[in-house]
Amino acid sequence: MMRPVLSLGLALALAAAAVTAPARADDDDHDRARDALKSDQVMPLAQIMTAVETKLKARVIKVEFEDHNGGYRYEFELIDPHGKVSEVTVDARTGKVVGAETGGD
Repeated sequence: MMRPVLSLGLALALAAAAVTAPARADDDDHDRARDALKSDQVMPLAQIMTAVETKLKARVIKVEFEDHNGGYRYEFELIDPHGKVSEVTVDARTGKVVGAETGGD
């Protein structure tokens, strides 16, 4: 089952570190992302997401925030105008693409 899509509004809220929703199981990722942003360990999600969508000419449909070797990564699932789904992994501190996978139609 696919997890809900991270909306632009939520992305902006995380980027501004203003998430105040009640605690849920998924809030751990949100809390870690907010804390990493506050301590300048990551770039704002909204900034990276916009760059990824522009560069790849695709729309983000899913975002995951992951720990990786002492740092953080954003993993984006995207869909292009032709319906092709791809996955891109971005270093959350630098905004550089560090991995990509292209799926079928």
